[in-house]
Amino acid sequence: METSEKRSVCFLVVEDDPETRTTISNVVARRFPEVTVRVAENGKVGLELCKEFRPALVITDINMPVMDGLRMIEEIRAVGEETRFIVMTGYSDRYHVENTSQLGISGFLVKPVDLRELFTASEKCLSELRQLDC
Repeated sequence: METSEKRSVCFLVVEDDPETRTTISNVVARRFPEVTVRVAENGKVGLELCKEFRPALVITDINMPVMDGLRMIEEIRAVGEETRFIVMTGYSDRYHVENTSQLGISGFLVKPVDLRELFTASEKCLSELRQLDC
């Protein structure tokens, strides 16, 4: 049986700062109305939500309590998920940039996040995912 329903695309925002988490999730939801945006306050909750909802894109902070963003990404990658990742951080040093590049990160944004850069990186990920669905 053929269906005309498209698979719902899910984005996950993982950020320990409530104000930043709310701002990022709200602007992403407005920019991409076809996307369901879910939120998590740390990497552990983010990992649980990834298992449940299998987001196409995770926008995550690096430095968080309980489980940091890089460890969360490593655990998601270990189970073979094709999820794309955009990393946000207050760090701009070479060490963090190199660590993220080894994990196959699609975007690296330094806080405070420039929303144009966030939108550009998110649109690139969506475009890549749409090409895979063809």
